[in-house]
Amino acid sequence: MDVHMAHPTERASESNASTILPQNANEQAAFLSGGQNPQPSAVPPPPPPESLTPAVPPVSGQPSPYYTQYAPPAQGGQQVSPGYTPAPPVAASSAPAYAKPQKDSSRSVLGQIGCGVLLVILLIVGLCGGAGYLGYRWIASQANNTTGTNTGTTTSNNYSGKGNSGTGTPTLQVTTKQINQTITYASDTITILNVQQASSFSDDTAANGIVRINVKENNTVANSPTFAYYNTLRLILPDKSSVAPINTKVGTSPQEQTTQENWWDFPVATNLSVDQISLQFGTSEEAQMLVPLTGHADLSQYQPKTSSPNAKTQYDGLTWTITSATVSFNAVGKQAPDGMRYVTITMSVDNNSSQEFSAFWGDYFRLKTGSNTSAPTGDTNFPTNFAAGSTGSIGTLYFLVPAGSTSFTLVLLGNANASPPISQSQINFQVS
Repeated sequence: MDVHMAHPTERASESNASTILPQNANEQAAFLSGGQNPQPSAVPPPPPPESLTPAVPPVSGQPSPYYTQYAPPAQGGQQVSPGYTPAPPVAASSAPAYAKPQKDSSRSVLGQIGCGVLLVILLIVGLCGGAGYLGYRWIASQANNTTGTNTGTTTSNNYSGKGNSGTGTPTLQVTTKQINQTITYASDTITILNVQQASSFSDDTAANGIVRINVKENNTVANSPTFAYYNTLRLILPDKSSVAPINTKVGTSPQEQTTQENWWDFPVATNLSVDQISLQFGTSEEAQMLVPLTGHADLSQYQPKTSSPNAKTQYDGLTWTITSATVSFNAVGKQAPDGMRYVTITMSVDNNSSQEFSAFWGDYFRLKTGSNTSAPTGDTNFPTNFAAGSTGSIGTLYFLVPAGSTSFTLVLLGNANASPPISQSQINFQVS
């Protein structure tokens, strides 16, 4: 009987399935001679001879029971040597054991040792670098603790001031310039204490640096409106550009008749000198005031100008006296409009007649300067009646006039329809 065997490394086709031979020599002889295939013997097969070659190389520690001996094909078929045991067919999807990569245990051990050495080297380098950095910071801190007294500017790296979080410690060197100058904006009297410059502060940061202006404010006016600093403050830089505040300790002006300490932060590059910067008060619609941050700026043009005319006139049987007149950039908690100034007139009125005087102040008061004539503003606080026989009644009038006016005429308008008719009267005065 011919037995067709597949090549040991090839899978047998479906039509030529592998034939399993008996396990011992007697059974094999009977089988090859055409006898029936007896039941396999329960006796285990003898160990293979040395001439047999393993069909599948054994994996270390796992001996394979499958051995084959290749027999060259004969004419018309293949010869099968006695004692030949075919290897079981290998599934198409499974790779031969000898094709699978084997783990190199020696490399794994060396890799673990190499990683440990690398970690130790990195740790040593990190410790050396940290020690060097701390030494550099100590030397730098000793060099930065310097005070310049020739220009009134102090340089320090341990400044501590109040901020939104309670501290205003700069992250790097800070330069402080003393100013100590006072200006009044919208009836808020502001003393600029000093100006500090740093790359940043712990309670405020900016891209290229910060200028912090420390101030003390005093609002002595009752019933005055508050204003927000973001709307009213600007720093004017050397190129005439302007920057708004990015942070403040307190965001608005003091409440009526109160004081407060405050600071305003502006984003300014650290390479710009504070001496080249000016602080501007007022919006574009208001009478603006500019304060160069030099510490010795001439601010006299922004100070109120006051005179005491004590000039009198008779009007409807009463005596009217101007005791004080002031020209200013602001009054009653407000800044004058652009191109205008406030004129504040305080008057004393004596009624020595036997008749009570009663009239609304907006109906008969006017202030003339040049070709301009204006009525009192709505902030005026002036009595509307004076009892017969009363003396020393005080009232205050507020007017808006063009900037630069120094000569004025207070007009008390006549009334031809009154009974008896009232003649017009006036008082001339100057404020310079």
